[in-house]
Amino acid sequence: MKRISAQQYAKALFEAVNEKDADIHAIAKNCIRLLVRERNMRRMPKILKALEALYAQKGLYFQVELRTASMCVPSEMQAWQEKLEKNLKSQLQMNIIHDPQLLGGAIIKIHNTVYDGSMKNAIVQLQSQFVSKSENFSKA
Repeated sequence: MKRISAQQYAKALFEAVNEKDADIHAIAKNCIRLLVRERNMRRMPKILKALEALYAQKGLYFQVELRTASMCVPSEMQAWQEKLEKNLKSQLQMNIIHDPQLLGGAIIKIHNTVYDGSMKNAIVQLQSQFVSKSENFSKA
């Protein structure tokens, strides 16, 4: 019997879950039963990764890394997530990291795009502007 790849499992799950009036609980239960019966539970991490990739391809899911200078309380985390989900019009998987080296502000990474609103970056940019202005001033 031919083995089902992680990508094939993920595609089948994606299609089943995204059908109108899909019973997601039943679909997940049946998928797990099939994996257990076929002794493929060890493949679950690869299946989930492939499923996440499918959702990301369709613009239905984003993996977001949020680095903040201060620790976020749950209400702040929820506010960040709601604001980003509203702007991206998509569900998010958020990974929040406390990074005191930022001094203030935050850095948001969505896939391969980085939005740097940290105080550290602002200081570096300001320093760069002063250096270029002083170079221009000394040439005059």
